[in-house]
Amino acid sequence: ISTLAAVPVFRTSFAQQIIKNYKGGKVLVFGPGLGFFEKGLKEQGLEDMYAVEFREDFTKRVIEKGIKVVRGDANSVPFADGMFSTVILPDIIDDMHVNADKVFAEAKRVLVPGGNIYIVTSNDADRVLATKVEKEEFKSKLEAQSFTDVEVSNDMKGKGVDGREHSVFFVQARLAKEEPGVNLGEDNSVLGNNPAFVEAKKTGAKTEGSSP
Repeated sequence: ISTLAAVPVFRTSFAQQIIKNYKGGKVLVFGPGLGFFEKGLKEQGLEDMYAVEFREDFTKRVIEKGIKVVRGDANSVPFADGMFSTVILPDIIDDMHVNADKVFAEAKRVLVPGGNIYIVTSNDADRVLATKVEKEEFKSKLEAQSFTDVEVSNDMKGKGVDGREHSVFFVQARLAKEEPGVNLGEDNSVLGNNPAFVEAKKTGAKTEGSSP
């Protein structure tokens, strides 16, 4: 279970940060897991939501919650350039398969100039994962990808449904305004020319969770 999923107060606080700054536009979630947090955001106004999920079983659960989702890798997301106003990373940066630098570069690519990124990540001392990013590294890594106004919160502590004490911190930043590089698909859809979707188009396959 992820730290965000384990502690309800973390979900509430993270959602409040996102909602208060949301001005409309498409939202992309990297790694929604079972989709409970994202479902709550949709119900509070972030209706045009997309997601990319690594696990097949989780992808099916997210579809059930009315979110447009594709199965894929957060290190290389199959969406067009400059198509989202908001990117959300809900406790995935320290997952085993995630490369933080690649994920931040992908977030930059798919965001519109001036778009916002929101990150929550565990700060539990006993959570040792392969690609753990230290708290003090987030600012420099995001600024290297042209993000500005980087804010890293103090640690927030809370008791989880698993009975344990957990700690997280939140990060938010804005992509510097510059000339957007939009790469629309041939039908001007949100999906770009990613090879997986070019092949899907040839075979008549549809995006998971999309309408027929």
